[in-house]
Amino acid sequence: MIEAHPIPEHADLVQAIQRIAMIFSLAPAQYHRVPHVTLYGTFDLREGADEQQVTAAIAGALATERPPRYTFDGWERRQTGGTWAIAFRIKPSRRLVAIRKRLLRALEPFTVPEYGRDVPGRPGRGEEVWFHCTLARNLSGEECNRIWRYLRNAEKQNALHRRLWRFILYRVLSRPRTTSLPVQPLRTTSAVLRVTLMRGFRIVRAYDLVHHRTLSRDEALNRPLWRRTLEEYQGR
Repeated sequence: MIEAHPIPEHADLVQAIQRIAMIFSLAPAQYHRVPHVTLYGTFDLREGADEQQVTAAIAGALATERPPRYTFDGWERRQTGGTWAIAFRIKPSRRLVAIRKRLLRALEPFTVPEYGRDVPGRPGRGEEVWFHCTLARNLSGEECNRIWRYLRNAEKQNALHRRLWRFILYRVLSRPRTTSLPVQPLRTTSAVLRVTLMRGFRIVRAYDLVHHRTLSRDEALNRPLWRRTLEEYQGR
């Protein structure tokens, strides 16, 4: 799998995901501990191919690209197979859609995608691919409806109500539960700063679009290095 990970809004996303998991007692298989945006789903290596070739293909496809932007725009729910998922809706820029297509074409000689929508080089509109960041997944219809109602009701609360509620919880009550504050939608513009090659839930390599270099697993997990990437991008 190839993901945009980590992403600048990591802390806000983690907080929302964990809060929903606690409120609705979700099982570990129903949410991602690490938020990400999937660019290329699960795949197998073609016969004779290896991860070094995949890493080189990613670097080659992204070598001249600057970080593509996208926008978080509220919530979205979809049925995926026999279950439901709720996600942070993402509106990709044209550049992100184009980069993803270029990335898939570069990977075609080395990978066999598990899902038909990820067939490398397949023509089509950007909306054929669901750009999203999962809030909760593997939900029954009833679970999805309960969470969706909660999110929609929380979104309707006005800013004054939220400030008053926060004041009561933190000033009047000394130790409020972390699940007490309503989860709000994320509405902001961001960018893909790194593209990460995953093996299951394990990072293999990452390509840094700010410094234009391939990172080892240890470098990809290095927090000071990630902060430098983020600070340099924000300072441009």
